[in-house]
Amino acid sequence: MTYGLMGQRHDDYDADLIERIDDLYRGGFQIQKKAARHLCRLEGESDAKFKERCRTTAYISFLSQIIDQFTSDVFGQPLSVKPAADADNPNTPGDLPDEEFYNEFEKNVDRKGTSFVDLMKETLRTALKHRCALVMVDAPDTVGDPEPVSLAEEEGRGNRRLYAYECPIARLVDWKVDDETGRFVWAILYDKTQERATPFGRRDKVHETFTVWTLEPGATAVWARYGIQYRTTEIPTPETPLRLEASGTTSFSRIPILRFELPEGLWIGNKVGPQALEHWQRRSSLVGAENRSLVAIPYVKRGPQAPAVGGAIPADIADDQHRGDRPVARFNSRGYLELDAEDDVGFAEPEGKCYALVDAELEKLRETMFQVTFQMAASVQRNNSSMGRSGLSKKKDEDLTARVLRALGLSVRNFATEVFDCVSTARDEDVHWNPHGLDAYDSEDREALLEEAVSLDQVADAIPSETFHVAHATSVMQKLLKGSIDVQTISTIADEIKDGVHAKHEMAELRREAQRDALENPAPPAIPMPPKATATSPTVTSPPRPSPKTAVA
Repeated sequence: MTYGLMGQRHDDYDADLIERIDDLYRGGFQIQKKAARHLCRLEGESDAKFKERCRTTAYISFLSQIIDQFTSDVFGQPLSVKPAADADNPNTPGDLPDEEFYNEFEKNVDRKGTSFVDLMKETLRTALKHRCALVMVDAPDTVGDPEPVSLAEEEGRGNRRLYAYECPIARLVDWKVDDETGRFVWAILYDKTQERATPFGRRDKVHETFTVWTLEPGATAVWARYGIQYRTTEIPTPETPLRLEASGTTSFSRIPILRFELPEGLWIGNKVGPQALEHWQRRSSLVGAENRSLVAIPYVKRGPQAPAVGGAIPADIADDQHRGDRPVARFNSRGYLELDAEDDVGFAEPEGKCYALVDAELEKLRETMFQVTFQMAASVQRNNSSMGRSGLSKKKDEDLTARVLRALGLSVRNFATEVFDCVSTARDEDVHWNPHGLDAYDSEDREALLEEAVSLDQVADAIPSETFHVAHATSVMQKLLKGSIDVQTISTIADEIKDGVHAKHEMAELRREAQRDALENPAPPAIPMPPKATATSPTVTSPPRPSPKTAVA
């Protein structure tokens, strides 16, 4: 294994582009130090003026504002990945195969305090910048440990405590991807360090490593790390051999480097990056020109040394050929300048028309950058499968931002499921994972939702279907509570709605059956009973009650 063989790069690998987009995203002092690399030197601009312009013009990071806004909007609602309890209803979460491990995995995915949701958030942010991002799934280092004899022993050692973290895309220098599965057939990760061993040492030793991941047919993923160390004054040649530093076999049935890739139409770094760079270059030129115009350039316009025909005789000062050579020095030393009657002193300043034009172009360019939503929405296919929309909300298809957010949310949901699949497969667990959340981005009218909730029974009467009634009521509930509760609570409410609707339909069916039975089997008419015979008794007649007038009299 030689340095030149490992030093090859994939055709799509572009370290310079990765660094440029990272600089445009971060901005601040980092890109300020690299201003000479990003800004263009104008024709006729001296070295001193160009360096001054690089020092005085700050970069406004519109790219980071746009990317962070999209990332924040996508994760404005919760995300969770749960096993499916019912294959017919994937929205019903089931029981975790190892509740302790997966609860900890969601809270501390990288064993450094990062939650799984935060990992997905950073992954999306990186993909919006560079179109793709990498997540590495890893296991505790067990090199040199004896082979466990049972699953319980392996669990007790913590060997099954897998974790995941984001891998910088600049590390992946060469690779091959399977066209059908989209997984890596092999991959090479590159690292370079230049450490200082002690406070009394020097940073003159460079250590480069190449970690090669391969997947043998019918076997698990294996890795081998090759390295080389040299002094900064001794650059290795392509024929320089590398030494094998470490190697190992994993329990992964695939290379545990997961690639999250967005469609090209959703790649914000490629859409806004050039415009952000152009905005900085134009603004830098404008600010540089304005700064130079703040210090007006003095000039002296000398009159004629010979008198005009019929004109006055010039003053003696006109004979001095050098009277305008050092006007600034004369101003500073004396406070005045001796001139001929026809001499003129002024200051050369720009009129400012070009400044107004460039300033207007900058505002248009800024507006264009923030219209990236329209460009991204045009690249998203408008269909039910990709958007997750129902016929009830077709009228909101023109909501461009929501369309983009749904597409991004769908990509994140699928990738989050892929991470859990990789972990559970390596742990020998047969689980069907389903993502929940990141799927409702329509701006709903609250009053309209409440009116729809009140009219649930009327809609159910118009469409006498128990299944429709359950689906409609569940849909309204999810819209009212979206982003405010977790998937477990949503599932519990959905079950209660199903039971309640079922009970209501059963009661309605019983009433209908009673009415139908009453019509089909009417009760016979009641037979009048003869009056009972009573014993003869003397009739007692009550005296007449006096009228009010008689009582008063």
